[in-house]
Amino acid sequence: MSALPALDQLNTPAGMGKLNGFLGARSYVSGFAPSQADVELLKALDGVNVDEKKAGHVARFVNHMNAFSEAERSAWPAAQAEAAAPAEEDDIAFDDDDLFGEETEEDIAARKALDEKMAAEKAARKAGKGKGVEVSGRQQQKQQQQKQPTTATCTMSEEAPKLSEDVEVRTTEEFSSITLKDDQAEFAGKEEAAPAAAEEDDIALDDDDLFGEETEEDIAARKALDEKMAAEKAARKAGKGKGERSLIVLEIKPFDAETDLELIAKNVKTIEHEGIQNWGLEHKFIPIAFGVKKLAISAVVYDDYMDVDKLSELINELHEDDIQSIDVQAMSKV
Repeated sequence: MSALPALDQLNTPAGMGKLNGFLGARSYVSGFAPSQADVELLKALDGVNVDEKKAGHVARFVNHMNAFSEAERSAWPAAQAEAAAPAEEDDIAFDDDDLFGEETEEDIAARKALDEKMAAEKAARKAGKGKGVEVSGRQQQKQQQQKQPTTATCTMSEEAPKLSEDVEVRTTEEFSSITLKDDQAEFAGKEEAAPAAAEEDDIALDDDDLFGEETEEDIAARKALDEKMAAEKAARKAGKGKGERSLIVLEIKPFDAETDLELIAKNVKTIEHEGIQNWGLEHKFIPIAFGVKKLAISAVVYDDYMDVDKLSELINELHEDDIQSIDVQAMSKV
């Protein structure tokens, strides 16, 4: 992580670059709350030209600090002291001692015997005289049982017993039972009555707009767009179209939270060009941070006449002083 440069070097490109990198991962000079270190840095930046494009994090810091009053900044506590680096002698040293205790003579002898037995088995397998994998008696019995096919037998008497005239055999899909002839209802069970669905209880969906009524402006805009798209479709069928089209969704980021994004959206949608078929009827404001939002707006363009760079230039010509950057959120063929 970058270190805070000397305050007397902030008017140099190198010093400004170091400060921008230092503030890239933090909001305050020390810790997670403002302190007098932030006040000292703000005073050092007084009179220094901060390029928002080259030092965006420094510009963000200055705007953040200026959002507080002088009285609020003077009440901030002193800067937190940096935590001292742990001394090397305090590190935990692990030695090579056995963590599980020393081996006894019995342990050594048992391990030695096991090593000799395994070596002998290995040599026997290489010579073709090994015993292979040992299988216990229970495992052998289990393997034999798995090899033998399992059969189930059912014995019945040669002659079925005669039933009394008062009883009968009744069968369902799941079981059979001998019941009294007069006990039919109890054996059969109650049939589930199919619920009669009354037509008056059905949920009726009307044709009302679930998102509110359209205004006259919405109806006129939608009608104009439908007519324009129909004309374009007819022109393409006649071989007079402008070629393939793309849907481009742009994200327009302002410099600060005071920028009127609604005004920018309204003005952007007035841009007309032979490469623009139409602007989207809707637009969105997406939160970024510190109350700043970005504008998401869409347009359908003709690939042969318009691309992202040209579209961005047309937008910047209207609001160059209010827009920090224009990025592509999504792009697809129509």
